[in-house]
Amino acid sequence: MFLDDSHYHAASKLAHHFDGSSELAFQPTVFIFSEKNVTDLENLDDVRLIPLYPLCNISPEQIKAAAPKWAERIKTATDLMEKERRDLQALLGGFIMHRLSDISLKEINQLFGDYKMEDTQAGKDLIEIGTRQGREEGSIETLYENLVDLVMVKWGRPEKTWIKQLRSINDVMELKALYHTILHAKSRKQVKAAFDIDLGNGKKSK
Repeated sequence: MFLDDSHYHAASKLAHHFDGSSELAFQPTVFIFSEKNVTDLENLDDVRLIPLYPLCNISPEQIKAAAPKWAERIKTATDLMEKERRDLQALLGGFIMHRLSDISLKEINQLFGDYKMEDTQAGKDLIEIGTRQGREEGSIETLYENLVDLVMVKWGRPEKTWIKQLRSINDVMELKALYHTILHAKSRKQVKAAFDIDLGNGKKSK
């Protein structure tokens, strides 16, 4: 199973053989979600497949319109245990959030009716991921500001190319290392060399 056709082509070089015999080679059935219509899954009439609906070839607007109906089908299914029902609802919410990157947890809950995704383990995991990403993004933004301030204090207004180079670095530890390197740099040439080293296009000045 692949989310997109490009993922399938990236893995298509993989071949399966038994004892090196080409006669026994086989090609697994390939399912590419982005090429499937929701009706392809709906026709299978399995409520456990509903969380996969948002991954199909369907627009964000269609997802928002259909989400309450999907959630209701899971909620009213008579052949599900309560834990399984809540897990399916959480998976549906997670995959909707995957497709609709700008949707909030509150909006998901509203789409689902009297439901709080944050009460499920999957919801808690998504919240933790978002919180962790927020902390990392905040930390990186602070480091960007501190680095620019440091360069300005030591050497005056930084060159625009330096700022562009700086913004291309997204690793917190790398930014911290760069900060300490610039802190101890003794010339603008060494500052420039520090940026070049982090971008892999220069050698450190001695």
